[in-house]
Amino acid sequence: MLPLLRHCCAFGSHHPLTWRSIFQTSEREQKHIPIRSWSAQCLANYEGASVSDKDNPLKKIAVPDNSLLDAHILYCTSPALGHNKEAHPESNKRVPAIVDALEKLELTPKVLEIQNFNPASLDDVARVHSRSYITGLEKAMSTAADEGLIFIEGTGPTYATETTFQESLLSAGAGITLVDSVVAASKLGPNPPLGFALLGSYPGTGKINEVGQGDGEGTTLNLPLPGGSGDYAMRCAFDEVIAPSAQRFKPDIILVSAG
Repeated sequence: MLPLLRHCCAFGSHHPLTWRSIFQTSEREQKHIPIRSWSAQCLANYEGASVSDKDNPLKKIAVPDNSLLDAHILYCTSPALGHNKEAHPESNKRVPAIVDALEKLELTPKVLEIQNFNPASLDDVARVHSRSYITGLEKAMSTAADEGLIFIEGTGPTYATETTFQESLLSAGAGITLVDSVVAASKLGPNPPLGFALLGSYPGTGKINEVGQGDGEGTTLNLPLPGGSGDYAMRCAFDEVIAPSAQRFKPDIILVSAG
């Protein structure tokens, strides 16, 4: 699941998104929140927003103009249900569990789910990864189809099933679609178009001493929490470190890889 938060606090005329109200709802309060469908679905019966580019990646996704402009959060889900090795952190139950929890919490009515998005193409992936790596993954899927499950050589216990490659392309497509959706929304408003480039879904870092290099030194903030940390520790990290940093940086968009 990949949500994209479009409005952050301290944005002038933009609608505020209050971190505390999202992450500090008490259990007692949550029990009294009515459960209803709060995500506007992007379906084919809408007359969608248009972007002038003839190669617009959103041309098959009909999105109401006012929905794109009004949304605080855009999100896509790519659950990878074929990724089902027992006891592995990448359980195929994690994304459905996240979506179910969000629906029960009803965090905000300004949430828009982008559906019917396309997988990333091989050319999209080749902008980040080498062709030989992509070809190797495609060949590995044949082995996975025969054996049911294989492990991919790398830095961690990365495994693959026969559906993993296509699920990975769909996940990458979710990220690309979210960014392209923001570009489409910017062209509908009074401000000049904004351009964004998606370089990867995850930076491959996470240690606290990895703070960026060169001109970007000091712009990376990693907050690894000890094993067993619960909701309280996570909320403290958001309230005391992440939210103040975001307010100082004032990002245009926030990409969240959840699950």
